[in-house]
Amino acid sequence: MQALLSFLIGRFQHDVEESYNFPHCEAKKAQQNQNPEAGKTSMARDESVFKYDPDYLREQFGGLVIQRALPFNHFDHEQTTRVFQNTTQPRYTHVSRSTLKRDAMKLWLAAKQEIIDSFGNLNACVNLTTDVWSVHHGVSGSYMRVIAHWIEPGTWQIMKRVISFKEFSSPHTGGALFKMFTKVFTNFNLADKVMSIILDNASNNTFATNKLKLKYEPPMGVGFIIVVVFHTSLTWLCKLV
Repeated sequence: MQALLSFLIGRFQHDVEESYNFPHCEAKKAQQNQNPEAGKTSMARDESVFKYDPDYLREQFGGLVIQRALPFNHFDHEQTTRVFQNTTQPRYTHVSRSTLKRDAMKLWLAAKQEIIDSFGNLNACVNLTTDVWSVHHGVSGSYMRVIAHWIEPGTWQIMKRVISFKEFSSPHTGGALFKMFTKVFTNFNLADKVMSIILDNASNNTFATNKLKLKYEPPMGVGFIIVVVFHTSLTWLCKLV
């Protein structure tokens, strides 16, 4: 019996080594192709080969910070680093706030460029909703937000994206609003695609839209459709979208 067990154990070890050395072994290929700074491979939750990649982890951290509105120093703490190293990945190194900010900006620029490219290829009209407001609670500063709405031609899916959210210094004159709209039109390939703009009933908005009508030729050969609503109604509408 002892001899039989020794034979079976030896055979099992031999088969494992042969399987690993087989050219198509996924574990071996993953280990050969992994990032030099990555840790050893192991099994993932779906039973596939897991490979630790610090660059991919940083990318995921950047996306998490953007989606959850977390501070850039969220992972920049020695205690957080120890928890990751002791429980998840010993080769984990902490991600500083400056690194996380740089990674988040790269993701934002990539997402912005994707929207710009999609508008450049879009064969449909785009409608805009915009509003300007000042920060309360003793904090200085004003901001302007522009939201784009359109219907995707291939799927008929209603789409919306916040394409601009920028500080808008006072005074909020019609000329300043016109310049902001012009930048949005130019930066997002919307010069010949905007069909309507929804804004509140302030006189500076009227001045800005009148100048837009003179500068741009709207799609479908018709004039801009300017939808004017009261400020409180527009604030409620922006919260919905």
